[in-house]
Amino acid sequence: MEFKTEYTNAELAELFAWFESHKVENVIDMGHGEKIIDVQKCVSSIMAQIKRHPGNPTYLGMTYKLFCIREELINQGKVIENS
Repeated sequence: MEFKTEYTNAELAELFAWFESHKVENVIDMGHGEKIIDVQKCVSSIMAQIKRHPGNPTYLGMTYKLFCIREELINQGKVIENS
């Protein structure tokens, strides 16, 4: 996924719903020397920031990061089950 300068409410709702309805492994290698060792905590923290500041462009990078995390979880087969 490429970085976007704007995400719609529908895109965000779908992304948040995906994380809320899927169980994932708690460690992921994002590549380029980045490893997340507590995925659940990281995702929860990012989602809380985005929800607290809707529409604020300062959080576009965090939003993009969530999309990247989801993509890597799927690509690496780290989605445990659908809830």
